[in-house]
Amino acid sequence: MDLTHRVYLFSKQRQILEQKVKCFIKDLTDVQKFVQEAELIFLIQRAKRLLEQIEKCDKRIQTFFSNGNDVPTEVMQECLFINKMEKLYHDYCSEYNEVLQRLLEYKN
Repeated sequence: MDLTHRVYLFSKQRQILEQKVKCFIKDLTDVQKFVQEAELIFLIQRAKRLLEQIEKCDKRIQTFFSNGNDVPTEVMQECLFINKMEKLYHDYCSEYNEVLQRLLEYKN
């Protein structure tokens, strides 16, 4: 796979993950307003830090290319980093689902 293709894939993956995390934060915030669950506040903060990390990753890629470097190794490292961030996102979603499940059980 050539560098251009890797960068394209990185860009799409980062963009999709960024959108998912933004929606996730919005959903968490909306639910938090109604249920006032302390666990959700902590989860919102962690999701916001995740979003910051994704944005930093994008800036690093832009810096690599603005310096005029041919950087396949760095691109691959950032792709791996985005994969780790996506795993964190899924972990946070699981935690959120557990909180919602407890809230539903409590309500019943």
